[in-house]
Amino acid sequence: MPGTAAIDYVPDGPVTPVAGAKAVLLTVSASDQRMQHADRISTKKSFAGIEMARIVADNDVVDLVRRSVERGLRAQGFAIGPGRLVVSVELQNFYNDFRRRLDSWTEVGEVVFSLKVTNAGGTVLYSRSYDGTAIDSFFVSSASNAQESLQKALTMAIRKMLEDKALQQALLSAARS
Repeated sequence: MPGTAAIDYVPDGPVTPVAGAKAVLLTVSASDQRMQHADRISTKKSFAGIEMARIVADNDVVDLVRRSVERGLRAQGFAIGPGRLVVSVELQNFYNDFRRRLDSWTEVGEVVFSLKVTNAGGTVLYSRSYDGTAIDSFFVSSASNAQESLQKALTMAIRKMLEDKALQQALLSAARS
């Protein structure tokens, strides 16, 4: 029987506002570009490592990543709404893998997304990928373990985006031109 998990973005601390960000209006969109595991966020495994059942998200993980990017940019002071600049998010991976080692089990949650900033004419002004990986030990492969691992990985990926000074400068520069 498939397991389900409600994944959420859990910020890991305060976000530093970006000077001048209030003058920048952004439209954020997202698409699913996962090449594998688009139908699940993890797979339960037996003690022998055999795949048993899918674990699916209760919520739309593509929309979750989009909303998380929006939340982070808004916390930095950027305005979100219909504007001249479009921030496109492409989800590349959102998966938790339960892995068996010789004497233990490890869960590896990974979130990867690319972000592209374009102007009203469609010119790409900035592009970069962000990733987060959470690794932990566990006893039973469960939906709650996958949920925790993926939430940590998402938080790490968003933190990398928020710390990207080149992204901040690209958004500020584009708004001035």
